[in-house]
Amino acid sequence: MPDVEMGAPEVVAMPLVSVYMPTHNRLALLRRAVSSVLAQSMTDLELIIVNDQSSDGTADYLDELAASNPRVRVLHNTGNLGACASRNRAIAVARGEYVTGLDDDDFFLPERLSSFLRRWAAAEVSEPTLKGLYSNVYFMTRADGGGRATQVLPRVTRTDLQRRNHVGNHVFTKTRYLKAIGGFDPAFPAWQDYDTWYRLAESEGSLLADPGISYVVDESHDNERISAASLARFERAHHLFCAKHALPDHVVATLRNSVFQHPLARMTLRDLWQQIRAGDVAIALRVFLLKSRWVAWRSMLMPRPMSVELMQAVLQRLEARA
Repeated sequence: MPDVEMGAPEVVAMPLVSVYMPTHNRLALLRRAVSSVLAQSMTDLELIIVNDQSSDGTADYLDELAASNPRVRVLHNTGNLGACASRNRAIAVARGEYVTGLDDDDFFLPERLSSFLRRWAAAEVSEPTLKGLYSNVYFMTRADGGGRATQVLPRVTRTDLQRRNHVGNHVFTKTRYLKAIGGFDPAFPAWQDYDTWYRLAESEGSLLADPGISYVVDESHDNERISAASLARFERAHHLFCAKHALPDHVVATLRNSVFQHPLARMTLRDLWQQIRAGDVAIALRVFLLKSRWVAWRSMLMPRPMSVELMQAVLQRLEARA
């Protein structure tokens, strides 16, 4: 049986923004994610949800949603393809001028897409090599909305991405740019997004930050996250990433050792020496010191600019819509 697409056939206008979302057996969280997209302050969008063979009632919910909402399109996988292949299915049929993604256990804040559109319009004249936008991320670590936020670099190039993944969440870009690079690489056991943004940046491309916080990563639930990776998967992804992009030894060492990449990443004296020889003394010593001490490195490096009260209000609003 072929894969099935559900949606409202009367939609003929090309949407301005396409949002791709893979999902698998997370119905309760999926409802919140969907609500956060449909509650965006800009309404000229399509939400393409790929059901990766869920067995928890997700299929029925999505079919009903697509039948009642012309902005929602649903693709049902007849086999379990995984998040990367599912994202690629959505990207392949995306009709928007711009595209971005959302994981089914995360959610957008209401101004995310509007803010990206304003940022792109303001930046594209002065940044002719602009390939994408990203934002700060709020990591919700407690059910009451408490957590921490990132502080991203204002501008990232491929050279910056050779130190670590400075982007960290789904990039907002031209749909044709993401299609041109082939979307996500399903061969990666982890770092799929990192590899995609690295290819998107190209040799001279740039990615710019929208300075606000508009994406929430929910770490408070018990479900396995799409982005969760064991140490073994992380190390396989690291090897594949460095080999695929023919990275020099000092970059290989920097990526393996960076405390920002994975809390379980291992530090060796050989790796430290490679970084120092390449002139990366500051980052080498910082990583060595952080990993030599028992510290809550995430708490130390990520402040909390968003109040719990504000996040609670957002959650209540999304729950009411779901």
